[in-house]
Amino acid sequence: MSPFVATLLFASIVAGLLVLPFLPALREVRRARDVQPLAVSADGRVFADYFAQRFRAFVEEQFAGPLTEARRSRQILHGRSDAQNTFVALPPGTPLAAKWTSAHPTPVVLSGGDLPIDSGVHLDREVYVDGPVSLGQGVHLRALLAEGSADAGDGLVVQRWLHAAGNLQIGRGARLYGRISSDGEIHLGTGSCFLRLAGRRVVLGTIGETPAPFLHESAVPVDPSSWPGFVGDEGGRVLVHGDLELPAAAAIDRDLVVRGRLRLGPGCRIDGSLKARSIEIVGQGRIEGALVAREDIVVGAGTRVRGPVIAEGDLVLGADTEIGDRDRRATVRARRARIAGGVVVHGSLWIEEKGEIR
Repeated sequence: MSPFVATLLFASIVAGLLVLPFLPALREVRRARDVQPLAVSADGRVFADYFAQRFRAFVEEQFAGPLTEARRSRQILHGRSDAQNTFVALPPGTPLAAKWTSAHPTPVVLSGGDLPIDSGVHLDREVYVDGPVSLGQGVHLRALLAEGSADAGDGLVVQRWLHAAGNLQIGRGARLYGRISSDGEIHLGTGSCFLRLAGRRVVLGTIGETPAPFLHESAVPVDPSSWPGFVGDEGGRVLVHGDLELPAAAAIDRDLVVRGRLRLGPGCRIDGSLKARSIEIVGQGRIEGALVAREDIVVGAGTRVRGPVIAEGDLVLGADTEIGDRDRRATVRARRARIAGGVVVHGSLWIEEKGEIR
């Protein structure tokens, strides 16, 4: 084979290998076959109650008979399911004491109705309650599903997840290492740490008795074109290079994107979203859209944010801050979060490392 032919053959092979990964895309361009959006299943792992839904299905499959018999006979039942899972089934109203958790292997705990759990009980298997549940102080749980409301005393520890079909009340000093969710409201006491919370309304700490004045109601419109670093104002968005500090009671009726640090004085009103390297809102402001920052976000006391709050760094929420509203669920995400008492989130909080209520 001549050098020319060998070189040509080698170049052809290399070109074919380079083009090969693009063939599916080229075929899709010529004849689109995947134009519909992907369906998102409601039982996906991103949903806070995903594990609770799976456990409910597991209970219905494995333990429907023992639960029914415990309700009918009013007797405490011990046994194994068809899949060899040990269980203890309690009649409604039977307190769960430490003696039911000392067996080896530890059984799955099933209650046919309301369940009181004594203080100091440690449970390293799942608990199913076909009704409301009350937990004493210092209870340690692996996972619990209550088909009614749940009321926990101080010092609760949850290793994996907890879900209540009704409202969920958790006392002070809780340590919540997994997913905590409710179909109703969640109230979490001061001094607690958490990672993931989701409910119709999540109240963190104690709401102040005297609401902060709404300074944003007297906000005055400002002209963005006079700002240092102003780039443009089009398509409902103002773009600014560098850092920006807005004075107190400034009003803007569109989105604001700042390629630097953004600081808002007291009582600012933004009828749009904010995006910046970092965001600081001194307090008592009103943001109709979202807050998005590549670094930290600090939200001062008494501020109202209707949209999601997303910080790639840390998040600080001042007292009596409100995220979302009854008609608009919102998501709060951050690496770490420090939250003052009285913060209300209509939706969910997803914290990567640690969220704490002070």
